[in-house]
Amino acid sequence: MAAVASLAHNNLGLALADRHAFAEAINEFRKAVEIDAAFVEAQTNLGIFLAQGGSSEEAVSHLRQALTIDPTFANAQNTLGNIMADRGESDKAVEHFRKALQSNPKSAMTYYNLGRVLAKRGDL
Repeated sequence: MAAVASLAHNNLGLALADRHAFAEAINEFRKAVEIDAAFVEAQTNLGIFLAQGGSSEEAVSHLRQALTIDPTFANAQNTLGNIMADRGESDKAVEHFRKALQSNPKSAMTYYNLGRVLAKRGDL
């Protein structure tokens, strides 16, 4: 029953995010991880939207939790890479992007993110 409730909150969070109701979406993702802290997608979604809202420290915490649950979860790796890139930590960003590509080698967005960071540091 808890898994169903957590999934419902996560899905509601995604629907709210689609409507640009980001604060409400974050609240739903929080409820999902409160119910099931091992729900990797909810941890990742919470991290993504916290980062977009400027709460990068809390976002990193949830993304790292997601990667503790599943180190191969490409979306969490990619998002953490973007946060590291924004912080100017290009080595860490590249590491996360490469891990994401190991899990999802067809992710055009991750290739773009990796290329952006490599180009910025002059590694053409």
